[in-house]
Amino acid sequence: MAEVLPINFPLPTENLFASYDWFDTNTGTGIQTFYGKRIYNGTAYKYLLSKSDALISYESEGAGASFDLDFDISFVNTVYIDGFAYITGSFYIQTAGAVYKVSGQLFHYDGSTETAASAEISGPNETAGGGNERKYFCVKIPITTKTKITGGDTLRLTIKLTKVGGTDGVHLEHSATHPFIAAIPFKIIT
Repeated sequence: MAEVLPINFPLPTENLFASYDWFDTNTGTGIQTFYGKRIYNGTAYKYLLSKSDALISYESEGAGASFDLDFDISFVNTVYIDGFAYITGSFYIQTAGAVYKVSGQLFHYDGSTETAASAEISGPNETAGGGNERKYFCVKIPITTKTKITGGDTLRLTIKLTKVGGTDGVHLEHSATHPFIAAIPFKIIT
């Protein structure tokens, strides 16, 4: 049983982490949490951002020296993104002594052209002391240009894992046990 404070509030027995999406109906602004996923469309794999945390994704992507993945989401209504986006997740370094960093950048994608909404922002270099090490990241991405995404257009989050040193072998994880999450600030225009 939890201890009790003098004013009869129970103390929690373990730590609790909570994350909330929010939306202000008066101003039409909010922060939405999206989950990185991979789907197969019959001919190729596609990466997307989804409001659902139901897993339809592979455990991890990558291997080799460096790579990037484009996670897309299309909006029905016109939205503006502005403020700070946060990306969190983990990557798995397979080889001892390898050094990698993760970076993210947001784009407006109209089906043919990417227009940058932010600069590419990198997290710190991460080194695997031994092989097979999981590294966690949280990268704050300032949106440098208030960006209008017209209904039907796409918000694209490009994630890069870059080898800084050592030998090859890294995976970006996006699974139920190790989710890749993007918190995006937006304003809906109706």
